Amino acid sequence: MARALDLSGEVYGKLTVIKRVENDKHGKARWLCRCECGNESTPNGADLRSGKSRSCGCSHVTHGLSHHRTHNIFTQMKERCYNPKHISYPWYGEKGVEIHQGWLDDFSSFYNWAISNGYSDALEIDRIDSAGDYTPNNCRWVTRTVQNVNQPNRVDNTSGVKGVKWNKSRKKWEANIDVNKKRHYLGLYDIFEEAVNARKEAEKRYSR
Repeated sequence: MARALDLSGEVYGKLTVIKRVENDKHGKARWLCRCECGNESTPNGADLRSGKSRSCGCSHVTHGLSHHRTHNIFTQMKERCYNPKHISYPWYGEKGVEIHQGWLDDFSSFYNWAISNGYSDALEIDRIDSAGDYTPNNCRWVTRTVQNVNQPNRVDNTSGVKGVKWNKSRKKWEANIDVNKKRHYLGLYDIFEEAVNARKEAEKRYSR
């Protein structure tokens, strides 16, 4: 069997290859790369060698758009899918959820799709099939309420995080912590990650 090609240390455009990481869902070898801008990305080897992937996407951020809300949404998508340290990674990257390669390579492609498909500051990006990838055919812009209802295995009392549950009557995430057999209410949150953060901060506070 041919020995796998080691791209570690190679430079492709603005990307410096750090190490090989888990293959993508299609079995293609992915490589952790650091971009000149400081961001990290995980393109597959074929795209690196062909020149298709030459930056983390920063090279394609049109002037003025880096401060647009869609850029923050785009950045958070990448964090959820490709950063194992991100609080939401277990429900995205760990489950194999990926981002359309055309968007990864070119932020303006994502921006143009968003503007042409109903984006507004009042809406959130949502995957139609919550087990599928972030792709043009599987994404839409919806209200936060619709997005929460579409979350897999999380819109109930088993969010996967101790002390965080879905409050059906209030339609928000509720955070609590039990200390010395007494329950402390930590609040209601529109965003799951905010409820998780509240729980984690409480754990730190009460463990002192």
